[in-house]
Amino acid sequence: MPDNEHQPDCPHHGEINAEIRNLKASDARQWDVLERVQNRLPVWATTWIGVLMAIAGALGTALLT
Repeated sequence: MPDNEHQPDCPHHGEINAEIRNLKASDARQWDVLERVQNRLPVWATTWIGVLMAIAGALGTALLT
């Protein structure tokens, strides 16, 4: 084995290090997305908010006319 195969500045190590940095960045983005998904309201809650707002709008329109 040549000595330069294990040097950090060889092209093979550079490609691997770049890929590792890419994977770490991708992993961080995935955790950010998972955190945002976990912190949002459930679908049933947003559906009820929409229904209640529609009822409030209909009542407000009915009372004003």
